[in-house]
Parts: sequence; structure tokens; C-alpha cells
Amino acid sequence: MDTHHEQKKDKHRRELDEIKMKAEEYLSGWKRAQADYQNLQKQSEKEKLEIGSFARSAVLVQMLPILENLRRAFHHVPDEQKKAEWVVGLQHIQTQMEELLTQYQLTEIDAEGKQFDPHLHEAVAREKRDGVESDVILEVLQSGWKYGERVLVPSKVKVAE
Repeated sequence: MDTHHEQKKDKHRRELDEIKMKAEEYLSGWKRAQADYQNLQKQSEKEKLEIGSFARSAVLVQMLPILENLRRAFHHVPDEQKKAEWVVGLQHIQTQMEELLTQYQLTEIDAEGKQFDPHLHEAVAREKRDGVESDVILEVLQSGWKYGERVLVPSKVKVAE
């Protein structure tokens, strides 16, 4: 009778071991599914932020030509008009635009006097100049802009030959 009892115990142990293995398997699967779900949530949140960032940068890029035109206009204001109220008012608008762009993490690419970098600059003219090394930026013809670390608009520059 002991043998029969031992056989039942062994059978119950095997069944219990199988149940434990199944429970561990289910728990492991549940943990993987939960980790996958959390990764999906993180990826989804990241994509939302990227879409928002892209949309914001697209709008900001459309403002850049306006700022560039304001800057160009100030180069043509006659000296006797530089202190006129309308000129000062327009300069305040320019300053506000620059502050807004900075607030949204747009930064102007520093180019003049720097070494030409095709990732940041677009060479639209070349000029031979005595005493200046080749590929040094002589003049910025149109400002370039970055959004964070991403170049939105490369600087259009004149480069030394």
C-alpha cells in the first residue's frame, strides 16, 4: 500500500511540477508582453514628440525668409533715417522674431570666418583673397539655421579659394 501511496505522491508531484512550469511560462510570457507594451508606449510617445517637433520646425522655417528680408532691409536704410521711429519699430519686430526663434530652439549657424563645412554651409560663391586660407568663409550671404542639432537651412556663403 505504501507503494501505491508513493505512486500517487509522485504523480501529484509531477502534476504540481507541470503546473509550476506552466505558471512560470505564463508569468514569463506576461512579463515579455508587459515589456513589449511599455516599449510600444515609449516608442509611440517618442514618435508624437518627433511629429510635433517636425511640425513646429516646418512653421518656423517659413518665418526665416521674413527675418532675412528684415535684416536685408536694414542694410539699405539711409544713415539719416536710422534713428527714425519706423526704423526703430521694425528693429524691435526683428528682435522679437529672433527671440521667438531662440525660444523654439532655432539657432543661427555661426559661419563668417569659419572653415567651410558642407553639412552646415552651402557655397554659392568663391573668391580669391590674399592672406585668407582656402575654404574659409568670407561672407554670409544668407543665414543658416539649426533646430537643436539638425540643420534646417544651410548658410549660403562666399568661400575663399
